[in-house]
Amino acid sequence: MSARKHSSSSSRRSGFSRGRAKRRRTTNAPPLEPGQRTNTPEFTLRSYEVGALPLLDLLRRMRLEELLRQYLPPDESRCELPTSRVLVLVRNVLWSRQPVYAAGEWTARSAPDWFDLWIDEVSLLQDDRLGHCLARLFAGAGPELILVVVRHLIDEFQGSLDELHNDSTSRSFQGAYENAAEEGRRDGRVTPAITWGYSKDHRPDPKQRLFTLTLAQDGHVPVYFTSSSGNVVDDQTHCATWDPLGHLVGRVDFVYVADGKLASEEHLGHIARRGGRFLTVMPRAHSQDRTFREHRSQSPETIPWRELYDLKDDRGRVIAALSVGSEEQVRSAGYRLRWYRGTRKVEYARQARSPRTQSMFCFVAVVRIASVRLRRRERHTVAANHLSRDGGAM
Repeated sequence: MSARKHSSSSSRRSGFSRGRAKRRRTTNAPPLEPGQRTNTPEFTLRSYEVGALPLLDLLRRMRLEELLRQYLPPDESRCELPTSRVLVLVRNVLWSRQPVYAAGEWTARSAPDWFDLWIDEVSLLQDDRLGHCLARLFAGAGPELILVVVRHLIDEFQGSLDELHNDSTSRSFQGAYENAAEEGRRDGRVTPAITWGYSKDHRPDPKQRLFTLTLAQDGHVPVYFTSSSGNVVDDQTHCATWDPLGHLVGRVDFVYVADGKLASEEHLGHIARRGGRFLTVMPRAHSQDRTFREHRSQSPETIPWRELYDLKDDRGRVIAALSVGSEEQVRSAGYRLRWYRGTRKVEYARQARSPRTQSMFCFVAVVRIASVRLRRRERHTVAANHLSRDGGAM
């Protein structure tokens, strides 16, 4: 009797375990129903959203899906959703920016033909399948694929790569990010670290990563992007950026434009020795900059300026005038040095100094009369009264 009870109890427990394992294997996500369906006794009507999808049809001209199939590793035979279908997420980021788990429902509401999908393929766009596509894209989308896509876009839209502008910035992250504290490798690619570095926001507490972007001067089209660890200094990225750009353009005589961090002998020599051209700003710490500013402050009338052009607004009013120094200088390494003067920059500097000067003047005014016994003791009232008596000057 006891043996039968034990056997029965064991069978119930094993049946419960099999049922629990079966429930674990099944997903709780409801099947995606494409569009909105309305049934009548005779017809079934499905309606879809179109929205801005026709504007994103340039992805067809990019041949992005074809290039993904060509350069990414082949999918497994059992894979129901090809990795190239990750273009669904590209359209989502450009239009609606939904999280991955909501991208399938968003796609189901839209017209499937604008995603190059059949109706029965919409139900495959679950978050686990899309995540699998993103993982394969991370493993296979290297610099070679990026350069091929950009080169095809330049040829397709007749863009110009004669002048490329580069800049970098850091982005702060909140949290520990213990698994990303150091650089590593994943699927053969370097994974940058989220760590502490020089914060442009002057905040030492958050961690960060460095992002570098290069744009074409013709239409400000992004042509190259890289990401570095948060402790990488901006001026260490130019050589690693200029070399791939030379392969992208197919020649080295394009103009590489960057900020003052490019003005080091290492970076300028790297580009010059390979026949490249560059345009940058000389930092204030250089001796030639200090000498020129001292000469300009002592005898500005001896510096000849030649007007270049006037910048006008939509109404034809001149809002800025740009001039260049007539005398060209040569640095010790042989690089040409020109001095430019813009009236807009002078006006911006004056406006930036004015609030600080006024604030300092009010503070000094309060300090000067702090020992005087007044009926009104509020700071703004005391400063205003003192300004009115002194006529606005010290």
